[in-house]
Parts: sequence; structure tokens; C-alpha cells
Amino acid sequence: PRRCGGAHSTMKAVALPHDLQVVITDNVPKGIDDPTTEVDGRRIFWPAAFSKETYDVLTEFLPEVIRDKGAPKVISQENFTADVLNVWGNQFILGHELGHAIIHQLSLPLTGLEEDSADGFATFFTVNDKDTGPNAGLGAAVLARVHQPEEAGVTHLAQHLARGHAGFFPGERVRLDFAGDESRD
Repeated sequence: PRRCGGAHSTMKAVALPHDLQVVITDNVPKGIDDPTTEVDGRRIFWPAAFSKETYDVLTEFLPEVIRDKGAPKVISQENFTADVLNVWGNQFILGHELGHAIIHQLSLPLTGLEEDSADGFATFFTVNDKDTGPNAGLGAAVLARVHQPEEAGVTHLAQHLARGHAGFFPGERVRLDFAGDESRD
């Protein structure tokens, strides 16, 4: 079986009391439509169609951005593609779900929202990867921008991603400047 390098290295660096399974399947429990960690932190369900769905929304969104404004300055033109951003964004989402698993398995106390802590772990998990650096966070920020919750047809993914990413790379305050954005930070 193929191993996820990031998940495997986390398991080696953090002694979890229970095994952690990432289950990629078409047969997810009812109500799960995006990657979700079980409350006990032992399993992450990843709907098989999820990565294809995120790829599809990126292929619709990116041409409009390129046409109207061009790629954000923090992402090179050659990396501002659905293929690259989908891999980066899903890598960050995996880090986020691993964060939930670690919080639950180790019963870590939280001083704020669990979603923010899971995002913090995802940032740490991906930025410290020599091959990824900040790119996974940038990919997740683009996915969050594509899934704006005020648009019709809000999904759980849109709400989940918009909670901590909302077009920013956490901690760096880099604004992903897309066409139609009026506010500046």
C-alpha cells in the first residue's frame, strides 16, 4: 500500500496512543462530503471524489482570475494551475485533518477554536516540509477563495475552508489579491 509521507513522518515524530487510518473511499458515512476526522481521532474519512471536485472548481475559477487580473504575485504563473493548486490545497487539508486527529487522540487542551488549531498544525506540517514550504497553505487559500460561503450552494467544505483561510496565508498576512476583491490588508 502507498503511504502518505507527511502522515507517516507525523506518526514517527508524535507517539499517538492509537493507529491513525486515512480511509479514501466512495463509501463514506452519511453526511460526510469532504475530508473529516472522526471524533476519537483514529480515522480520517476522505471521499474518493473530493480531490476531483476541488480540481473541477479550480479549473472553472482560475481562467477567470488569469483573464481579469493574473495570478497572485505570491504564486508563480507556472504554478497557478488547477493541477498544482489542487495538490497543494489537498496537502494542506490533509495536514488540517491530521491536526484534528492529534488534538483528539492526545486530548490536547485548546485555548481557542479547534478549527484554528487544526489550521495551525496544517501550516506547521506543510511549511516544515522541505518540498512544500508555504505552497500548501497558498493552495488552500486559493481553494477557500473559490468556495466563498456567500455564494449560492454553500457546502460544508466552503464553510470549513472559509473559517481560517479566507484568502490569506495564515501567519504571513499575504493577501491573495483576486479580481473583484475590494478590501486590502
